[in-house]
Amino acid sequence: MRRGPYCIVAALGAWLGACAPSVDVEHEQGRLLETDQAFAEAAFTDGAPEAYRQYLAEDAQQLANGRPPLDGRAKIYAAMLADPELDLTWSPAAAVVARSGELGYTWGTYWNSWDDEEGNPVAVEGKYLFVWRKAPDGRWQVVVDMDNENP
Repeated sequence: MRRGPYCIVAALGAWLGACAPSVDVEHEQGRLLETDQAFAEAAFTDGAPEAYRQYLAEDAQQLANGRPPLDGRAKIYAAMLADPELDLTWSPAAAVVARSGELGYTWGTYWNSWDDEEGNPVAVEGKYLFVWRKAPDGRWQVVVDMDNENP
């Protein structure tokens, strides 16, 4: 029996496994949670539209409660700018990162307030989920923004 080719394949597999990047998932989860916290702080200080423009990937999708999906950072930004009364804030609760270190999600609670057509204040509270993807430069960017209002 010839073992040569099998030994080469086994050695190559072991070498590739040893060369695979090692991801410290706990560290990345901490980084991702910090990124979501910075995103929330930017929304508070600079306004939600500007924060979204900064933290969303170009191909992001928004799946907002009770509204049709929006595809792309530009459309999401434009829709947010069209609502000058928008006052959106959130508080991240947790982050999870895949073992590959390339994808993750954060979730938490959000508060949104605005004035209706008659000028009456409206306030809603709910939960959100951001799906994040690591960009080639190592930054985390939101690729999916989902929310639902509390009953």
